[in-house]
Amino acid sequence: MPGSTEEPARSHGFGIPFHSLTCNHEILDHVANHGAHHRGQIVLLLRQAGFTAPVTDLIAYRRAQARTIIGRMRSGVSARRPDAFRRQRHDSAG
Repeated sequence: MPGSTEEPARSHGFGIPFHSLTCNHEILDHVANHGAHHRGQIVLLLRQAGFTAPVTDLIAYRRAQARTIIGRMRSGVSARRPDAFRRQRHDSAG
C-alpha cells in the first residue's frame, strides 16, 4: 500500500509467518553454519587459484591460540597483551 509504514508480512508460502517457526537458537545455528559454508567457498577458491588454504577449523584455531598464550606465559610475557602493546604508566607528579 503506497505511503504505508507497516512492514509487509513474510511467510514460507503456507501463510505461516517466519517468526512463528524459528527459535533464536535455530537462527544462531544457521549463522554459524552459513559462516562455515562461506569459509569452505573461500578455501575452494584459494586452492583453485593454486594457493595453500589456511586451516579453518575452530578447534585448530583455539589450540593454536592456547599454544601462543602458554608460550607467552612461559617466557614471562603477558598472556593478554605483548610487551610492545602494554600501556605505559605516566606519573603526573614531578
